[in-house]
Amino acid sequence: MKHTIYRILPVMLTGLLSCILLTGCFKDHSTDPDRPVTEITTTEELREIYTSEEGRILEIPAPKLTLNGPSKEVKYSWEVDYKEVSTSQVLKYRCPKPGVYALRLLITNGETTIAQRAKINVQYRYRQGLYFLGQEDKQATIGFVEPSQPDKEVDYDVLTLNNPAGTFVGTPHDLAFVTNVAYKVKGFLLACGTTLYNIEPDQMIMTKTLPLKSEITSIEGTWADSKGRFFYNGRFGDFLIKTVEATNSDLNTFGTPLGTTRDKLNLAPVTVSWLTDKNDAKKTDGYLAYDNGTERMVARFSQLGSRKTMSWFPDETKGYSLTHMVLTGDRLRVALFLKSKSDGTIKHLLINPGTHNVAKAKRVPEEVLLSQEVPATAQLDASSVMTSAPTRSLVFYSGADGSGIYAYNTMSGGNFPTKPLVALSKDEEVADMVVDKDDHFLYIALNSQSGSTSSIRQIDLTKDGYPIVHEWKDLRLPITAIALREDYPINN
Repeated sequence: MKHTIYRILPVMLTGLLSCILLTGCFKDHSTDPDRPVTEITTTEELREIYTSEEGRILEIPAPKLTLNGPSKEVKYSWEVDYKEVSTSQVLKYRCPKPGVYALRLLITNGETTIAQRAKINVQYRYRQGLYFLGQEDKQATIGFVEPSQPDKEVDYDVLTLNNPAGTFVGTPHDLAFVTNVAYKVKGFLLACGTTLYNIEPDQMIMTKTLPLKSEITSIEGTWADSKGRFFYNGRFGDFLIKTVEATNSDLNTFGTPLGTTRDKLNLAPVTVSWLTDKNDAKKTDGYLAYDNGTERMVARFSQLGSRKTMSWFPDETKGYSLTHMVLTGDRLRVALFLKSKSDGTIKHLLINPGTHNVAKAKRVPEEVLLSQEVPATAQLDASSVMTSAPTRSLVFYSGADGSGIYAYNTMSGGNFPTKPLVALSKDEEVADMVVDKDDHFLYIALNSQSGSTSSIRQIDLTKDGYPIVHEWKDLRLPITAIALREDYPINN
């Protein structure tokens, strides 16, 4: 911070007026050299730098003054990047886009002037944290909380800060972040009605829309890839963040192994990508999808430069539709939960998708590790909300009876829990759940039965008893979906 006090002493010389700039006060005796001058001084200084976030109101009080002499009116002038933005004693400045801005304060009483300088560092407002989607006044609303600063005020302005009113049209369905840190690719996708919105994630500015003919039911994001997958009308497409383009060319390969045609596909709104190396998220071997019409799972994977599409284990899936599918076993295994079309019972498959994109001698074939009916006491059905912590081999799901969140260990040989891990009250209904990429925390979005408010609970998966770390209560809207952002804004 720079602090300067000006004093100018006019001295009359023959044909010359000499003005000397000194550290002190500006004093003007030119009209009445005997008139007493009021000097303003201060022992306080502005900080060297003030940090805030885009769109926030930054308040900076002027330093307290000491007046030596008769009382005079004091005037203030605050300048940001050399443009006056306020004449109040307390600066209230709405921060612009991220960057570092020069700040100058001039204080004068007409006889002496104090100048102080500082900087304003405006940071990205939206960064790592948890984002929740809902609807207010028939408009999509996204809120934001920071688990690293749990007591920070909930931010409901994610979509309205940098986008005009009416930008996002349709019933909000889902949201997802797409990140590939290695290639500096970051994206944020929002599904409302029949439109997919691509949003720049650091300032949350909408950049492109993808209109479809049918409702987009859900989106899958990732922290280790450059595309997001969206599901609609029994199909899916991939939105490529880097090129801002969409494709669904993989569907052309599904017909033959499934014994159907592309126009008759009825894919479940979920796919799962498995790894070949648990320590390298970039080494994805392939992904699994499931067609509820043909009652078959389909695997799409790489094999030494070529892409293969195959139907796996049709005898295990005959007569079933898929309800849930999640990664487990260090992201090397896949857990499927299937509903019988005849009696409604739930079947559990645990499979090893194998390793295919290696030399033939090193390939590991796909296999079924476990196949069994889920007992009714497990309280798992098609309506359950499910997520997983793959490195812990844990599958979390909401109980069908509403009693709480259950945790099933896929390494237990099919030993399903009969009591909830996290108990819920009768007024709480699970809207969505998500686990961070390090499998450290479980986040549970809960709506009140009245449908007017919600809450988000953070559970620590690393400690005995899985304690609640924090709970954001009385959120002002019911939640449709939640998503974690696990990268930092670029250069901030």
